[in-house]
Amino acid sequence: PNVLKGQGKSKEGFSVFAMFDRTRSTSGRKCLKEWFLRPSCNIDAIRARQDGIELLSKSDHTEIVRIINASLFKGFDIPSLLLRVKRVTATYLDWCRIAQTAEAAVDVYETLLVLRRRVKDKNQLSFLDAVINRIAVHTMRRVAKMVIGIIDVQSSMEEKELILKFGLNIELDNLRSTYGELHDILHTVGEKVLKDNPLLDALSVEYVPQVGYLIALTGRSKEFVPDDFQFAFAQDDTIFYKNETMLQLDSELGDIQADIADCQASLIRELEDYLLSEEVDLQRTSSSLAELDAVLSLASAAIDYNLQRPRIVEENVIIIKGGKHPLQELVVDSFIPNDTLLAAKGGGTISLITGANYSGKSVYMKQVGVLTFLAHVGSFLPCEKAIIGLTDRVFTRILTVESCSHPQGAFAIDMSQCSKMLRHCTFRSLLLIDEFGKGTNPIDGASLVVALIRYLSAEGKLVRCKALLTLHFLEI
Repeated sequence: PNVLKGQGKSKEGFSVFAMFDRTRSTSGRKCLKEWFLRPSCNIDAIRARQDGIELLSKSDHTEIVRIINASLFKGFDIPSLLLRVKRVTATYLDWCRIAQTAEAAVDVYETLLVLRRRVKDKNQLSFLDAVINRIAVHTMRRVAKMVIGIIDVQSSMEEKELILKFGLNIELDNLRSTYGELHDILHTVGEKVLKDNPLLDALSVEYVPQVGYLIALTGRSKEFVPDDFQFAFAQDDTIFYKNETMLQLDSELGDIQADIADCQASLIRELEDYLLSEEVDLQRTSSSLAELDAVLSLASAAIDYNLQRPRIVEENVIIIKGGKHPLQELVVDSFIPNDTLLAAKGGGTISLITGANYSGKSVYMKQVGVLTFLAHVGSFLPCEKAIIGLTDRVFTRILTVESCSHPQGAFAIDMSQCSKMLRHCTFRSLLLIDEFGKGTNPIDGASLVVALIRYLSAEGKLVRCKALLTLHFLEI
């Protein structure tokens, strides 16, 4: 839908991740993707993310958040840049990005210090301190100063090649000065050679990297080649020669372009060695900024969709008041909020859901699964209130897809999925089972559902997990 147009990447499509992805940096997006792929069961980590979202979603901090987002947008993925430095494949653009990222990190650090002076809540202070303490600001300042001090960033971007600043190395400065005057030097030498050889109509002296200095003859001049000219090579209608003067230039000026490249490479190696010596600080800073970017993204979604902070508890419960499916709500004119109560003293609860086709049973079941998942990412939820107990796994038997690659019918696939659930679920798991038992004799189907319910609710069993089942077997 158009409501998510421009959010996430083009290949992401209409998804929960695209709905929550407002990251400003590549590393931030990778971090958020990692959180979605591997939700946390660490209650302290989840609460820390929630504290960050609560802090950064306050209206009082809108301007500071805008400044932080602008700084994060200027940064690049430090691990990828360091990898290219290690492989000695860093281009002029990579070095410019390293300097820009280091400056952006310093800007974020200083902005967070301003924000910290405004915060009073202990938990929110803990979140800020965790981010601030992991930013190696002194290292980032040194990196920015060294890169900008050695590399002429503006000239490099304009010329699209790595250009070092003048004043770093006397030898390099002399070589570059000579190279800048090379055209005039060769023109003067050419005039002298032409004067010494009056039979020639015209000639030019050219510098060819890795070959040296050569006399180029074209047209009628090729018919009156002096005896002291030694043939080098021919290219199209031009013939190149060496003579004593050219050999003297080779000796005095040398392969000047290669000498400049070697001298620059030596200085860049020193810069690379310094960066790699600070790799631990750089990686730690990158990780901290990526997590900050991910939390800012979740905070932005919380503001836009009016999400509420769930309470994460150790108890094995799921209690949701006024819950909504985050995606379904965006594609319908009106969405009726639903309550969920999966809580029992014994540790497990099974809810049976029935109703007419297209009444919303599957959407409700998916809603519970998505909200439980988002709570473990650390996100706020579309609900009035929620208490989510730690859940280690969410198993689903909702969609059955038959394929030629799976020589099984729909009923056999359903049985296989439920079998895997029962083998791998724990007392903290959440099972979502949609119309299990269909596709066979109604009596057999109802019997299978009853056996499944009894197995999950049997007294004394370790597996007394939370489960939602939709069915049409009213006799149950």
